[in-house]
Amino acid sequence: MEQSVYELQQMALDKNGDIEELLRKAYLIAVSIDQKDIEEWVLNEQNGYQSVDDLPEYRFLRGELKAYNFGRWIPTQFNKQEQAQAFSKLPFTESISGIVEAFHNSSNGSASYSITDSLTQALNKKWKFCYRL
Repeated sequence: MEQSVYELQQMALDKNGDIEELLRKAYLIAVSIDQKDIEEWVLNEQNGYQSVDDLPEYRFLRGELKAYNFGRWIPTQFNKQEQAQAFSKLPFTESISGIVEAFHNSSNGSASYSITDSLTQALNKKWKFCYRL
């Protein structure tokens, strides 16, 4: 067991390591030492979170809501600070493989995330823009 934990530690220190392989090893160790909370966390990371209520803080994306206006993206302005904060932080329940894929497919090391269709429609109706976060 000590050797497995040591290997896990070394994998975690490798900045070029495979996060999915790291999670698989962490899961096996958690099962073997009967750590149910770690098992659950790893499964959520691997499969995606079913509930926003279970999301750790690091699983919230931070960004800027932008509107598509006359062929370009422009920052959205809000009258209230609470509104700006609400639209700058969104839950990301996707599996770790989905996150890795999104960043591998990005051209500049960042990823874009679209808000829901119903929210987009509500914002478009109110301000006559095409919104995307």
